[in-house]
Amino acid sequence: MIHEENTIVGSTTNGVSDESFYSFGGSEAKGEWIETIGEPVLTMSVTDATQTLVIHASVCGMAREIKSAGIEISSTVLRNGTDARFESTDFKDGDNIYIRFQSPTDGYLCIYLLDPTAKIAYCLLPYRNSPDGAVFIWHDEEYIFFHNDNRHFHAQ
Repeated sequence: MIHEENTIVGSTTNGVSDESFYSFGGSEAKGEWIETIGEPVLTMSVTDATQTLVIHASVCGMAREIKSAGIEISSTVLRNGTDARFESTDFKDGDNIYIRFQSPTDGYLCIYLLDPTAKIAYCLLPYRNSPDGAVFIWHDEEYIFFHNDNRHFHAQ
């Protein structure tokens, strides 16, 4: 599976506009990386036509096939509403953020928000007043985090 997420952060301060572009991407294979052989090779270039920065990375290593299936969690970022039609990763000042989460197994969950402009990661979950370092998750239960309705929390 190949995935990519692009984010453009724009701001205006004292009449001066600034815009930053962040791109995160990757691919997943049915395997696990065992060992890197040699040093990664990075090359950067700028295309002539569009002046786009291109970064090419090459790495060699050993991997092995994963034969057992991993767990399939489900998570969705929601803006200004708690059902699926509000799915979005495009937020403006004043918007509400909710996270829908479900796992087929019991476990623990932490949620972090990365602010690329300030280069800071914020811990959103567990909540600030929580005594634990993570929130316990019950299998097959749907959670909506950051909503006033806290009925999704249970005693462990």
